[in-house]
Amino acid sequence: MRTLKYGEQTQIAQACGVAVSTVSDVLRGKRKPSPKLARAIEAATGISRLHLLYPDEYGSKGERLRRHKTKPVVELV
Repeated sequence: MRTLKYGEQTQIAQACGVAVSTVSDVLRGKRKPSPKLARAIEAATGISRLHLLYPDEYGSKGERLRRHKTKPVVELV
């Protein structure tokens, strides 16, 4: 995901009705948004709300990320 400039974050924050620092924290993954804020940011940026809410499971376009199952090196009996 590309880094947004301060002016872009300001516009997003105004559109969402939150502080610029809140938008910045959410986009950097330092803060998890509420479902309502995630929908607002998705509407303003096109970044999937699923990615904002579950970044380890969904990509920025909402595609499900692959999970590789790992087998233990040694099985305990």
